[in-house]
Amino acid sequence: YTAVVSWDEAHLHLGERVAVEGRIVVTYNSGRACFLNFHEDWKGKFHGVIFASSFAEYPEPPEDWLLDKRVRLIGKVEEHRGAPQIVVEELRQIVLLDG
Repeated sequence: YTAVVSWDEAHLHLGERVAVEGRIVVTYNSGRACFLNFHEDWKGKFHGVIFASSFAEYPEPPEDWLLDKRVRLIGKVEEHRGAPQIVVEELRQIVLLDG
């Protein structure tokens, strides 16, 4: 990746591989995917998504492990249902910034 951007600027980088920083304030695990949200009012806002096929890579369920953590998500910013997102396919795409 070439740039580190704030989560609320991720939409300016659609199609680019960047590192998006912010604090995960809401998580939701549907059983098929875990959503990592950076805003309480998450609709239409940037988020990370981890699919169930990757859950086993995490030291604990990602929705618990990452909640309220400052992170850097590394990947390609894509649009899904009008919202920018990064699909996290591997644990190494997540950098914990505050321990």
